[in-house]
Amino acid sequence: MNKPSRRAAMGAFVAFGSAAVLGLGPHTLFARSGLAIPSRPMRLFRRLERSLRGGASLSIERNWRVEFGYSADHGADGASTISITGTQIDVAVDAPESLAALTAIERSRPTDQMWPIMLTSAGRIYAAGNGTRAADMAAAVDEARRMIEQRDIPDDERAAHQAYLMQMQRAGASLLDRMPGDLFYPSEEPRRSSQQINLPNGGVGQFEVLYTALCSTQGAWLAQADREVVTRIGQSESRAKEQWTLAEF
Repeated sequence: MNKPSRRAAMGAFVAFGSAAVLGLGPHTLFARSGLAIPSRPMRLFRRLERSLRGGASLSIERNWRVEFGYSADHGADGASTISITGTQIDVAVDAPESLAALTAIERSRPTDQMWPIMLTSAGRIYAAGNGTRAADMAAAVDEARRMIEQRDIPDDERAAHQAYLMQMQRAGASLLDRMPGDLFYPSEEPRRSSQQINLPNGGVGQFEVLYTALCSTQGAWLAQADREVVTRIGQSESRAKEQWTLAEF
């Protein structure tokens, strides 16, 4: 599918006031042959937590005010696609003092570039901001392999394991930088996937992704989604957790 222009992404939205004319409830709107969407601005929340060396952790929480609308673009089935616009309203970062510089960056980092998010008429993400979705697991494995090949690995096996883990953590983090394709309209089926990568010393590393999501009681859109990425090298293991919620203000 061709990437939509930003003008098309912003689209021509169906007026929220039409809900009353159509006799619909206060929480939903329908496009012809399309999914229902929230008729009011919603609060989108994301919490990301990553384990650090020594038992410490880093957590980042962000809240956005988001609005759903129907785009001028239509899918192959003739149904309207969905556009979501958003504005960040607050951010909180909790990290060790040694990461003060990172904390400052995360608190001031804008997220305007991720909007609008475009969904197909079936509710799947096909574009976000100025980019399109990539293959998550394959991208992370390729990135881990590239970083390992380009780095001198210490001879000591324990040090090597730590070096591998650090590099794979960086690649595994990219899994959480990409939204699940069905984030906003979940299938509600728990998913587990894993993939191995061969290491230079003959060992094996592994990524494992666990994902669960629930729909709102008001419609088919997101209520809560949880994703965890586990990175393993030998006996070493690190975890990164992510939670998304979508609710009324």
